[in-house]
Amino acid sequence: MKAALFLRLCIGLVFGASLAGCTGAYHRSLEQRGMTKRDVLVRRIQHVQSAQEEAKYQFTRALESLRSIAQVEPGRLREKHSELDAQHKNGSERARVLGKRLPAVDTAAATLFKEWEKELALYQNPALRAQSEQRLAATRADYAEFIRTQEAILAQIAPVLVSLRDQVLVIKHGLNPETRRELDTTLQALREELSGLIRSIDESTRAADAFIEALNTLD
Repeated sequence: MKAALFLRLCIGLVFGASLAGCTGAYHRSLEQRGMTKRDVLVRRIQHVQSAQEEAKYQFTRALESLRSIAQVEPGRLREKHSELDAQHKNGSERARVLGKRLPAVDTAAATLFKEWEKELALYQNPALRAQSEQRLAATRADYAEFIRTQEAILAQIAPVLVSLRDQVLVIKHGLNPETRRELDTTLQALREELSGLIRSIDESTRAADAFIEALNTLD
């Protein structure tokens, strides 16, 4: 989890200056076209979901390839190596895209919550203000749960990519009976890692859908 947070912070530092400089103008431009700050947040969450689905596709393909390695004939190992190497590279790229999109979600959420807090001071009716405060607190809690699932994904992806890369290197240099036996054990562990990651992506997709649904109920 700390690694995922560090990754998000690093990405945020790289892109933070440019985002801070144009966020206000960007949101004003979208609002002039009829998009609210809530709409912007929903769109950016959907961009994250798209990146997750692309990552899931790559890791699912890698899992399918790993399941068939035991039956691969020695003469086809080069082909299998190229296949897994491409899946590793594509998975790494999908993870990079996902990491880049999360800071944009944070920016949109912060803008929405800041505007909401300012509007609380405009209420003259204490009961209505309290009701809005409760909805803001609930929305922030839903957002925190959404972010938690994203951090879980990032925390899982890095070691999976490392393990997958190791197996790509093993296969590249060929397999003898001894290394095949060792590979069976390590591949089983990697298959379990990949299966767990895919389940986490599905969980994250459900959390994103739930948060978008909650956002769409806001007045």
